[in-house]
Amino acid sequence: MIYRIEKDENIELAAQLIINGNIIIYSTDTLYGFGIDATNSREIKKLNKIKERSQAYSIIVNSLNMLKQY
Repeated sequence: MIYRIEKDENIELAAQLIINGNIIIYSTDTLYGFGIDATNSREIKKLNKIKERSQAYSIIVNSLNMLKQY
């Protein structure tokens, strides 16, 4: 399914999908990205399998404290 990011309910849906262990795909300025819960090792394994690789990924954090945690 494709959802428009301009609607708040679609952002909530994306967040809920990630919380429930799903992978989302989202567009950026240059390419598409995968969104997962980076604290969920099972999801990291699923993403590695999809991308056929095993390496570090970038993550998004919501504060300096969270950045220090990871």
